[in-house]
Amino acid sequence: MKKTLLAAMTALFIITLSVNVFAEVKTIKIKTSAVCEECEKRIETAVKELTGVLKADLDLETKIATVKYDNSKTNPDRIRKGISYAGYQADNVKAYKKAYNKLPDRCKGLSASGKTNLKNSKCKRDRTKDKTCKQKKKACCGGGKK
Repeated sequence: MKKTLLAAMTALFIITLSVNVFAEVKTIKIKTSAVCEECEKRIETAVKELTGVLKADLDLETKIATVKYDNSKTNPDRIRKGISYAGYQADNVKAYKKAYNKLPDRCKGLSASGKTNLKNSKCKRDRTKDKTCKQKKKACCGGGKK
């Protein structure tokens, strides 16, 4: 009985060890369409919920999400899709329309390329570069806040 139990525990240990040997932690940087702190929190939460993601941080100034993940459990395309399903653009992956439509107006900003995420976005210009924006007090520009 003891020998069988010891053999089973040894086999389990070897299997666990071999799985961890093939796992590799990788880091990816993804350009997003985040415009405010609420977007930052929403994107980080969505990415952290994905299987295999170990850490996610979004730099709001650059709009870049830095994600550490286990490449045996997920991949960059799944992470980009997770951001898209939260309603935001992720590199060249467009925001998922249904999720985007549920975002507050202040979060429906411009994409990473400076264009609107979707056709139904209200503001067509990057207010951070265009100081003459006449819509500064509208919801599409974050209520006039930078």
